[in-house]
Amino acid sequence: MQGRPLTGASVRLQMQRHAFIFGSAVSAQLLTGTDSTSARYRERVRQLFNRVTLENDLKWGPWLVETPRYNRAQTFRALDWLRAQHIPVRGHALVWGYVRENDPVRYHPAQPERYRTALRMHLQEKMTAVGDRVVEWDAINHIAAGGSRRLDQLYSPSFWLELLRLADSLRVPGQRLFVNEGRILITDRRNRRAAYYEVLRYLTEHEAPFDGIGMMGHFTPQTLTAPRRLWAILDSFAVFNRPILITEFDVRFGRQGEHYRLSPQEEALQAAYTRDFLTAMFSHPAVEGIILWGFWEGRHWYPSAALYRQDWSIKPNGRVWENLVFRQWWTDTTATTDARGRVLLRGFKGAYQLTVTYGALRHQESFSLTDSAVTRRVVFDASR
Repeated sequence: MQGRPLTGASVRLQMQRHAFIFGSAVSAQLLTGTDSTSARYRERVRQLFNRVTLENDLKWGPWLVETPRYNRAQTFRALDWLRAQHIPVRGHALVWGYVRENDPVRYHPAQPERYRTALRMHLQEKMTAVGDRVVEWDAINHIAAGGSRRLDQLYSPSFWLELLRLADSLRVPGQRLFVNEGRILITDRRNRRAAYYEVLRYLTEHEAPFDGIGMMGHFTPQTLTAPRRLWAILDSFAVFNRPILITEFDVRFGRQGEHYRLSPQEEALQAAYTRDFLTAMFSHPAVEGIILWGFWEGRHWYPSAALYRQDWSIKPNGRVWENLVFRQWWTDTTATTDARGRVLLRGFKGAYQLTVTYGALRHQESFSLTDSAVTRRVVFDASR
């Protein structure tokens, strides 16, 4: 006021959205459905997540079929709905790193170029059709799995470079390319840490155009990894100087597709590890986010891993997610300016609304907190 510092003004800082990625795999069928279940599903997606992955809809097989569960028109409607909700989408996936038995085009040793050409054509056709509806692609999924059926074994390691360079030539501005692999964070002698490290080293040495490192996180009670060990694993991959994204997190019991009934002890273990895992990932400087591989029991590849039961009641692991993401790690704070008209507030990185009130005067603005220190200057016009 009149060029003087404003003492005693009320300042409120309200987070609108995390910069850290908290997401989930979702179903295009449910995102576009017209029944009450689909409406409830969409509501929870809007409330809970700031990024999503279409679980199966952009894979090679589902991309080509026309069924009630998977079809291209439905996929595009879902992508357009997510864009309208300002929820960025990960594309999963352009190609797999190994030949699968259910690939739409079969690999045959006598005709290796037929499969190679089909992969390239599919990648090109899908990236062109999807365009900027996704912000990033799992360009090569399971790049270190598959043994003798890995593409670098069937062709040569340079095929990774060929695929990534093709994707690089087709991506829209700002779109990122990830490689992705599982069994990196689990405690199991069959982990793929060494194999993944070597692939990433090869890609880096040959200046392959990829922007991020995907790590799946599918855990069972037998493969849980202590937080200190998780940090050590992450540190070993941080040397590649690319962001790490946890692309498929769950803690599961039973068999795939089984509606396994967890005991109270199992639910408690699942919730405790979800808390520990999220805390370790959120705190590690190389990790930029966590994507759940589903959240509702009614549409989850391992229903036991869901945050919400079939009737939408919340499980203990769901309470952990909501408490950490929207309470403990969510900034909504107020303070009063000092004699110099200043106030110092702390907040988690993300999008914010700032409100300054002094008597009948009120100022409101939006901004993003992306650096370790951000200064906002507010000036009130006394004549107004």
